Amino acid sequence: MLSEQPVADRSSFWLDRLSASDIERGMELVTEVGWNQTPADWAMMLAAGDGRGIRTPDGRLIATSVAMRYPIHSGWISMVIVDPAHRGQGYARRLLEAAVQGLEEEGFVPALDATPAGRAVYARLGFEEFASITRWRGWGRGPKGRAPVGVGEVDQHARSRAAALAAGYDMRVPLSRIAARGWTWSNPGKEAFAWARPGRAATHLGPVVSQTDASALALCEEALEQLSGPILVDVPDQQTALSQFLASRGFSRERGFHRMTKGQGTSAGLSDTLRATAGPELG
Repeated sequence: MLSEQPVADRSSFWLDRLSASDIERGMELVTEVGWNQTPADWAMMLAAGDGRGIRTPDGRLIATSVAMRYPIHSGWISMVIVDPAHRGQGYARRLLEAAVQGLEEEGFVPALDATPAGRAVYARLGFEEFASITRWRGWGRGPKGRAPVGVGEVDQHARSRAAALAAGYDMRVPLSRIAARGWTWSNPGKEAFAWARPGRAATHLGPVVSQTDASALALCEEALEQLSGPILVDVPDQQTALSQFLASRGFSRERGFHRMTKGQGTSAGLSDTLRATAGPELG
C-alpha cells in the first residue's frame, strides 16, 4: 500500500494520498513558502491529478506533490512543497520519485517548472531543461472593487483551439476550470486567448496564447486595464515582445523557472504561440 512506504529510512513517516481534507494544511504550506495558490487551485489540481504527501507519525502533512495527466501522454508535476522545519530529509526527492514512477507506468512523459534551487534536484532524476520562463510582477490599472468584464466562458471548440495553440498538450480541462472562477479574453477571430484567475496574493494572468505578437499584446493590454491589484505573468524568455510590453507597463522581473522534461528530449521547446503560461502549478 502507498501509505505503508517508509520515507528516508524513517518508518514512522509515510507516503500517503492527498484528498480534499488536506487542502487546509496544503494552504498553510503554500503560505509558509510564499506561493500564490488558493484552495480552489488545490481542489482543481487534486480533481485533475494524483496528490501525494508525507505525514508524520501523528498524521500531520509535512510535504506535498501533485501529478496531473493531460491527454497526448503528457504528465505535469507540481506543488512540491516541504515544510521548512523538515527540509533536508529527502522528502522532496521521495515525492518526485513516486510522481515520476506513477506517470511513467501509465505512459505519461513527466514535465515540470523548476525553481533555480530545485533545478539540480530534478536534473539528478533525469530531467532536462528545454525552456526558461520569467515571472513578471506588476499592477493592474482597473478600478478597485470592479470585476473585469472579459468575455465569460468560451465554448468547447474555442478551448480546443486554444489548447492546441498552447504548449503541445491538451489543457481543455484546466482551462475550463480556470474560466469558471476567473476571466477570459479573446480576439474577434477567436485566434488569441488570455485567462486570468485570482491567487492567494496576486491575480495570475495566463495562459496567453496567440498566433501573433500583436494579438497577444492587445489582449494583455485589455486585461491590465480591467484587472486591479498585484498581477503575476509567467512569460517564456523567447517571448521578447511580451516581456518588453510588461516592462513598459512597470512590471519587474521577480524570479525564473526552468521548464524540464524527462524522457522526451529538449529539441522541441515551447510553442511560439504560448505567450504566457498557466503557472508552474498547471504548465
